[in-house]
Amino acid sequence: MKITDIFKRWMRNFVQVAKILVVILLILALGSGLGRSVFDIYYYAGYKLGYSIGSQGFVSNSTYEE
Repeated sequence: MKITDIFKRWMRNFVQVAKILVVILLILALGSGLGRSVFDIYYYAGYKLGYSIGSQGFVSNSTYEE
């Protein structure tokens, strides 16, 4: 068995598992009515991450300029 065959098989399995996980997450988010808050959590986390990186000077953002 070649390495490429193993890799292709692993990728196929990974894609199938990823699809199932995405569907489960969507059903959970929509079914519990938390779809909006999930987006808020992601947005808030992204905002905090961007702010912490920007405050350290790695990212130049117009909101932090004098």
